[in-house]
Amino acid sequence: MEDEVKRFGKLSIDQIRQLIQFVPFLEQARPELAALMAAKPEKAAQFFKPGVAWGNAYDYPIEEQLALFLAVAGLTDFVVQAAKAPDPMAELAKLDDHPEYQEWAGGAGKQFEIHDLLGALYGLFGTFECLMLYGYYLNELLAIANSQGNDEALFNAIRVDPVAITSETAAHRISRAVVQADAKFFSGLQNALLGKTGKQARYLQKFKVLMQILLESGLLDRPNAEIRSLAFELDVYADNPGAEKNLNELIRKFRHKKTIPK
Repeated sequence: MEDEVKRFGKLSIDQIRQLIQFVPFLEQARPELAALMAAKPEKAAQFFKPGVAWGNAYDYPIEEQLALFLAVAGLTDFVVQAAKAPDPMAELAKLDDHPEYQEWAGGAGKQFEIHDLLGALYGLFGTFECLMLYGYYLNELLAIANSQGNDEALFNAIRVDPVAITSETAAHRISRAVVQADAKFFSGLQNALLGKTGKQARYLQKFKVLMQILLESGLLDRPNAEIRSLAFELDVYADNPGAEKNLNELIRKFRHKKTIPK
């Protein structure tokens, strides 16, 4: 039992912990980059050439978005080789040991410019921030909006990153609203552009990331007791009175929404 809890597939608990530790970084990344560019406008200018846009990437699955980023960053070969190792996560952590990947040189085939790298990176920031807030990758929210006619899913995507308004899904819905003179839709869109994410509990961000890791590892069907134990061990949920009941409900909701067709 202990061995099962300590290791999930090829991921150890320590490796899962390392992934979860990216949550504070993702929260701070966009504000810190904005402050840095504001402080050095002459250097920031190179990032703002025509084409620094990533909205279209949000229409594609996370796997394709990651593949795009790796190509632009010039890391595809490194990740492919790491995936063949007995412990892929441990191999990925050795990136600093490969000097050939330390200086960016135009990505795959040297075909990209620095603003392409910025766009690919910001797209990932938006995608993972959406997961932390809503329990869905941003492309999943757009898929729900498209397949179910769910405007609130579209608005939530835009709340996370206003660039999502330039996605194909958003463009189609806005065009339809223009033709139909849908004032209610545009009122909701205007509110979404303010970027307020409402009552999304920030203390659950790490828990949502953990649940996504379990989902993508094929382990979301493990007994609730095991998932609760893991959540407490990783400190993604406080072990206090009522925690067992609350966690059971959170687990149930996450499983339910991930099984709803998108």
